[in-house]
Amino acid sequence: PVKVTGKNPDDVFKLFNKLADRLDILASNSGISKVSRIQIEKEKAIPAEVYIMNGNLLDAMVRIVKSSRPNMVLGDLYKTNNVTTTKTPSDVFGLGELALRKVNIILAGNKE
Repeated sequence: PVKVTGKNPDDVFKLFNKLADRLDILASNSGISKVSRIQIEKEKAIPAEVYIMNGNLLDAMVRIVKSSRPNMVLGDLYKTNNVTTTKTPSDVFGLGELALRKVNIILAGNKE
């Protein structure tokens, strides 16, 4: 991922919603449910809301992959190794941008 700085949880939450919009297209094309969304409780998202949205994105990605490859084992996607607390919102934002770019490439290849 590209080095990103100066981001906060609300920036990440907004990026995750853009990613969810793109994943919704893949989900619709696959005939499966869209990404489950959450509403933030205050004006700006907090880390817990970002964490929940991240889980919803991961669940949607698993459903999308499973719809096209039903025999693929995906259990390791939920495995967490070496969890650290030194990550910042900017780190998470960078990973979210990478995921969004990859989904955009997939969607560009699926033009009808």
